[in-house]
Amino acid sequence: MSVSHRSTNTAIEKSECSKIASVDTTRAAVILRLIHRWDRGFTALCSKHGGWRECFYSTAELTPENLGILQLVGAPDSYFTLNTLGRPKRNTRSALYLNAVWVDLDPPKAMQQLDFWGITEKVKARQRENQFPEFSFLIDSGRGAWAIILLTAEGDATKPQLSTPEARRQQQEINKAMATWLADLGADPAVHDAARVVRLPSSVNSRTGLPVIYYPQQDASGRL
Repeated sequence: MSVSHRSTNTAIEKSECSKIASVDTTRAAVILRLIHRWDRGFTALCSKHGGWRECFYSTAELTPENLGILQLVGAPDSYFTLNTLGRPKRNTRSALYLNAVWVDLDPPKAMQQLDFWGITEKVKARQRENQFPEFSFLIDSGRGAWAIILLTAEGDATKPQLSTPEARRQQQEINKAMATWLADLGADPAVHDAARVVRLPSSVNSRTGLPVIYYPQQDASGRL
């Protein structure tokens, strides 16, 4: 009876773990769709665990099923492109849509870890003081923090900004300005290019063993 009891407990534990993994994968897919927002173009899903690799999926294929097949959610050091690519190649000129502007905050030393809630409160306070646009996502990267503002197309808030050479230049300038604005909080001035990747929701930062958590922010109307 005791052997059977342990087997039953093991089966229940595996079932619960499977449910948690499924919820995390679904949540990750939803966040990717909120950022990319349009069924045209490609997204690079990347991993540097065991060597850097990139897989390209159309934005219409950013489903829980495909994320589950790749086994990137819950895995160490998984990433995706913030901008939507026009072809399955990750470089600045391949950007088809500019989905966001961003800033990456890191601790000053490699083995340190930021106080996520403390640093985001400082960011929000400075945002209010300077009447800076509301962030769409605050991200606990497992060691530092990211803050992202979604971009929208002129005349259609449901779609991202179309990429042009001038739009890419402006995106980089805004990213650099945000890094300068938050330099004393650990902003990385080099994280500004249109081919940039960010950690995948519910993946794991291998330096700390902590999960990557996305916190959607809402405006007064309840929208991202």
